[in-house]
Amino acid sequence: MERKILELLYQWENNGSVWSVSGTVTPFSRFTLEKFIATAHDDIYTTKQLRLMIDLSEKDEEGETVDVRSIGCIDLFEFDPTTCAQG
Repeated sequence: MERKILELLYQWENNGSVWSVSGTVTPFSRFTLEKFIATAHDDIYTTKQLRLMIDLSEKDEEGETVDVRSIGCIDLFEFDPTTCAQG
């Protein structure tokens, strides 16, 4: 996960209307999200979580990618390697 999406994650994570799906009860600071981004490359067995970004690519007439933007994400959290259960 790239640092350039910090502001996007900050907006998404602090949108109280979606907290019910993740169990979030308080806002995240930019510092906390920076730490998350710094470890995003770590293994799910180490961090107990995995975030997959959903990107939308725009291509030109030759089929070359000219723009990519993140439009959503899929989060696995509270991963239990023994049972493979997650939130």
